[in-house]
Amino acid sequence: MSRPFISVVIPCYNYGRFLGECVSSVLNQLGEYDLEVIAIDDASTDDTQAVLRGFKDSRLKIVTHVKNQGHVVTINEGLSLAQGDFICRIDADDRLRPIFFQETLNILNANPDVGAVYGCTSLINETGATTLSESRPHVEPGDRKWNGYLSLLGINFICAPTLMARRETWKNALPIQPWMTHSDWFLNLGIARQSLIYFRDAILADYRVHKANHHSVIIRNRTEEETTLRILNHFIQMKEASAWLDAKKMQLARELRARHFVDLSIKYYGYQYYEDSRRCFIQAVNLCPRFILNSPLLRAQLSIAIGPELYNRVKSKIYGTK
Repeated sequence: MSRPFISVVIPCYNYGRFLGECVSSVLNQLGEYDLEVIAIDDASTDDTQAVLRGFKDSRLKIVTHVKNQGHVVTINEGLSLAQGDFICRIDADDRLRPIFFQETLNILNANPDVGAVYGCTSLINETGATTLSESRPHVEPGDRKWNGYLSLLGINFICAPTLMARRETWKNALPIQPWMTHSDWFLNLGIARQSLIYFRDAILADYRVHKANHHSVIIRNRTEEETTLRILNHFIQMKEASAWLDAKKMQLARELRARHFVDLSIKYYGYQYYEDSRRCFIQAVNLCPRFILNSPLLRAQLSIAIGPELYNRVKSKIYGTK
């Protein structure tokens, strides 16, 4: 039997300080595979080019943009260039675990009805130190093969560097739209909408959390909200092959929107954007009143109402914490 042909797409923009670890984690996977690594430098101004050129490996293909074109163009380009039977995408600040190819391809080869495999991550910081040994997308332990589309509409539980999908599955999920400030969730929904997905209950990648992390940036500049709501509306309005699925989406539409306002409210609170947090809280409760009982959301709004300092003093009195 011929060896599986794998493509790994790495969009690169000013992450030179992390890029070497990322590329090494892809090139040093366990097992024997035909591999191409497509690194697209979106006109970085740091040492990204030097890092990439430092790898003397024919499997690494470097694409260089003269002018910055943004993540939408970069990822669309990378996925369109990928020739592998199986494709994954990883940001330049993350790392794959050495077992990633083995774990995901074993499942895809054994399950022809599965379009993609995803798993758990560990969280790492700016220096690469582990801050959370395991971040799990599901409460219940154990592998599962399932149709996760409706659940995925409510929350993006698939961490991008853990996802391996078949070539045709990726292609059918494209293209990313020009108005998007983030695309992971859009691609995940496009994949889950067309095929079964498989959760492998193992740590497959290290996800780096830092101040320059893209998902941190789009909360701070308040661009995540519009893209998230537009993506949700896009998929809710799409006509499904199943009449039952269409009806179920419409039945859940208000709750799904409320769930995303809850998520946005908590994120805004974390960055001390209290007016935005309160606004999203009100939106969530108006759409789905039972979300007023969401404990983290309610605690955040209480903190805003009475002030974080007084809230922390009251909490320390009740729980004995500082």
